[in-house]
Amino acid sequence: MADFLGSPHKVGDEMAGGDGGCSGKTTPNGVSPGMAASPSKISTDSSLDSNIKTKTVVHSLLEACSSPHSEIRQAASHSLALIGRQYPLLVLQEWYSEYSRFRESPHTTPKRRPSSSSSPPTHWLTEALMPLVTVLTKHNCLDPGDSSQRAVLGQILAVVVEEMIASDTRHDHYDAILVEIGRDYMDKVMDVLLVHFQPSSTGTPVNPAVIETLASLSYNHPHHCVPFLKAILSTLAHTMKSTKQADVVTKSVICKAICRFCDAILDYISNIGEMPDPSVTVGHFHMEGDAIFDILYINWLPSTKESTVKFQVLECLAACTPFLSKDYVLEKGPASISALITLYKKLGPSANREVTGCVCQLIEVITKVSPIGLDNVLDQVLNAMFIQVCILPDYTKSNTVKNHFEAIRCFDLLMKFYPEKVVSGLIQKYENPDERHKIGALTIMKHLLNLPTKTLNYRLEEITKTIHNNLDETAPSVRKLMAQIILNLGHHGCITGETGKDFLDFLLKLCADDRKVTDNDPEPLTITGDNVLQLLTNSVSGVDSVLWPYLLEFLLQEEFTLAVPALCKSLLVIANRKRIAEDSEYIVQFTNLQYCSSPVALLTRLIVLASNPLVNNRGVHIFKFLKAFSVNINSCVRELWESRFPLLLHYLDQHPTSVEYYQWHNWLLQLLADTLTAIGEDEWRRRLVLSLVDQLRMYPNDSVEKKFAVQCVGVVLDQINMDQCSSELGVDVEKLVHELISDNLSAIFLTATDSSNMEEACAKAYGLAAKKHLNLVMSKLETLHKGQVKKKSSSFFGIFHRTSDETYEKKLTCILYCVGEAAQNAEASELEKYADKIVVEFLGPSIASCQGSEVIQAAVLTSISQVAISLKKVLEENSKFLMPQHDSLVNAIITVLQDNQVSLKSKQLALLALTNIIQLPPVISQSTRCIMLKASFNTLFNSFLEADSLKHEDYTMARELDNKLTSIGDSLHILIKELLRQDMEQSTIDEIFTMLETWLRLDHSLSR
Repeated sequence: MADFLGSPHKVGDEMAGGDGGCSGKTTPNGVSPGMAASPSKISTDSSLDSNIKTKTVVHSLLEACSSPHSEIRQAASHSLALIGRQYPLLVLQEWYSEYSRFRESPHTTPKRRPSSSSSPPTHWLTEALMPLVTVLTKHNCLDPGDSSQRAVLGQILAVVVEEMIASDTRHDHYDAILVEIGRDYMDKVMDVLLVHFQPSSTGTPVNPAVIETLASLSYNHPHHCVPFLKAILSTLAHTMKSTKQADVVTKSVICKAICRFCDAILDYISNIGEMPDPSVTVGHFHMEGDAIFDILYINWLPSTKESTVKFQVLECLAACTPFLSKDYVLEKGPASISALITLYKKLGPSANREVTGCVCQLIEVITKVSPIGLDNVLDQVLNAMFIQVCILPDYTKSNTVKNHFEAIRCFDLLMKFYPEKVVSGLIQKYENPDERHKIGALTIMKHLLNLPTKTLNYRLEEITKTIHNNLDETAPSVRKLMAQIILNLGHHGCITGETGKDFLDFLLKLCADDRKVTDNDPEPLTITGDNVLQLLTNSVSGVDSVLWPYLLEFLLQEEFTLAVPALCKSLLVIANRKRIAEDSEYIVQFTNLQYCSSPVALLTRLIVLASNPLVNNRGVHIFKFLKAFSVNINSCVRELWESRFPLLLHYLDQHPTSVEYYQWHNWLLQLLADTLTAIGEDEWRRRLVLSLVDQLRMYPNDSVEKKFAVQCVGVVLDQINMDQCSSELGVDVEKLVHELISDNLSAIFLTATDSSNMEEACAKAYGLAAKKHLNLVMSKLETLHKGQVKKKSSSFFGIFHRTSDETYEKKLTCILYCVGEAAQNAEASELEKYADKIVVEFLGPSIASCQGSEVIQAAVLTSISQVAISLKKVLEENSKFLMPQHDSLVNAIITVLQDNQVSLKSKQLALLALTNIIQLPPVISQSTRCIMLKASFNTLFNSFLEADSLKHEDYTMARELDNKLTSIGDSLHILIKELLRQDMEQSTIDEIFTMLETWLRLDHSLSR
């Protein structure tokens, strides 16, 4: 260090002395010679000074690189790399000088305490070289044509290899340094490595580290290594002969290296157009390939006991198989395949991938040389590979996946030369009842169908026939594969005619499959069917003739209800395609279809299904399809739908998980009404209502769709204009229209009574029809009431039937709800005509005899409220109007309130009914008012006391009761307000407080 630090001063003194003899002379310009020369001298001396300082820093960093502390070594090596980017030659030279100094005196280190670490300083210095080399190669700091750099790199490479060989343990940085430098100096790296890669006459094996490094170079720089690989493989073959059977490490290293060498050669040949030597072929390596394969197959494979190494030997066999000579392949190839197949049993499932890889490579080589060479072992190969395909891959284990696809590749190779044998064998395997065999055969068929149509030739017909004959398959896994095969057959033009329609039936049955997902089969069949159908529609040419308009048929079949979203998506794509292309087939001839025989039936089906839009998101797909298909429904609806559908679609987009059904159904009912108005044809209305009634059977009882369809009937009946029919078409047609309305009212009534929870939908339909046809609605209700209710009560045992027969109860409640809705929707002038009949024939008898049924009580009380509210419209037009049987109804309702057996729900409905009915004339008497108030107060306050006693028993029940009582209290407040509004006298207030006096005196919190 002192010498280095002293040298700059010495140079500085010499610079200060200058040329003393010239100090007094001047140049022609008047400048002394010493001064004239000083700028160039100063520049040269400054460069020397900078160079010396850099050397000093580098020297210090190299000393730090041999520090026993890893953090210091790491920091110093990275700093050294940064300097090396600017001064690569200087740093490399100084590194080599420092390394040489340590080798000459390995136990002493200048200016540093002895190391406490077991690793020698030379090892640390070599380790510090790695960041430097990385930076130099990354930033292209080295010049391969610079002889100085090549010289020092040769020296460095030599010492790195020596260190690597001398090391007792494997250190990755040696390998990495050689690989990095090998990118630009492969010749130098190979010169150094190949010196140590020579068979020894004394029997000393080649160091495994050298072989590993050669393998790494081939892997990272295949194009640079290939020119050396023929010699390397030749040497390696001799090395393998001398390798001891017990030397497991060397065997393993050699096997890995051979795989890398073979991959490098194949990569070179596959990119031969970009390579410096385009004459290189696989044939250049036949001799080495034969020799290595022979040693591996004859010596190493049978003698190796360790399973891991044996698997590596098999992998190595597969890697060098492409380099076998023609003579070797024909002589030993088939026998080798036969022997390798026996290893499946000997080595077990863990060796399947390696064995299959060897067999597959041999098949590929033999078929290239002479396919007939496989004749004697073909059956054995087909059976063995089929078994491997039948082993389902575990996608969490790469080996099983690779084995599966390598086995399939064998069939791809054999299909080109033995198509009849392969296809007939697969068909035979498929006919086996074992599901695994079916799956295996179909899996192979699916992959074979990726071959060109010309290659498959008439075997396509055999495969198509096999799939077509087995469309009744029930196993989900098998059906999924069949669907995928159908898609592949579509690409070959096999989906045509009746066979194509049968394939579509199969796919749509998958789309409509409602089987639950299981752990063994996580993807539902509906998704598989949907995906295949969409791929057929979008990516397979020539299938439109089968899909359109045949797919419409499935929309009108009940068993394909779950397939509607998939159908609408497919039909939307085809409709848009044909509309844009102005294809004449865009306009559908419905008369040619069996199930979808009219646009009316199609619209009916889709509008009802859209009432439950979140089932597989079908609402969105239905409206998108209808919008594209509108001209086929009716040309008059196009403008309406184009303005209305985007709003509905926007709502569904904003509510992907739940919709408000009441609002949604009202929108759809209005859409249906506006559509009929836009079309403006009575024949359309007639056919639509008939379709609605006919399709009711397609929906489950108590389903959203069935309830909505019933309401749609009411909308359509409301659209039929009786006056226009009678004036335009005559009396006979008017009679037919009467029958149409009456018959359809009967149909929806029977549907409601045969199903559960359909009374509200039926009532709404009757109410909608009553807007224009109250006479027909009341006539129908009267007929139903007489036929279904009075008939039962005429019997001596009728009272027992009413108590036990649920059918009677359901029919009566439905009639009562219909009466209320009809009154609510009817015109005031029409309602006044039927007021007496409604009260006398329906409400009066029902409220008087409803004690035995809570359901009937609720229905009649609700109906009374609706009728009373509706009659207010009559009172507004006719101030002299009087409510028929006013007092009788009031007293009957009060009786309900007084009955302790009646539920709180019925009592609340009774209070609402009283509130509405007392608003109609005549005004109730004082005595009636008193009785009504007493019954009302008793109902409310007794219930409060009951609720208070339950609070300590069942919190949930008490909470529900409390909510009901709150509602009853609200209803009572409304009733009292109405009484005070009618008679705001002191006497009325006195009556109220008199009734409350008993409850005010109670020693209970309720009195407050």
